Amino acid sequence: MVQSVAAWFQPEGRLPAQVVAAQYLDVSAHAVGATPAILRRVREGSAAVPA
Repeated sequence: MVQSVAAWFQPEGRLPAQVVAAQYLDVSAHAVGATPAILRRVREGSAAVPA
């Protein structure tokens, strides 16, 4: 999935790299069962999982 980005992404394209990265983060995180709460923590930089 992620390997294909190098084939089609263009820095001068429609979406900036940050948007593409955020979308891939969402898809990847949901694929492994991340909840919306976990995604919020990742985006805020507090992704440490409590013990």
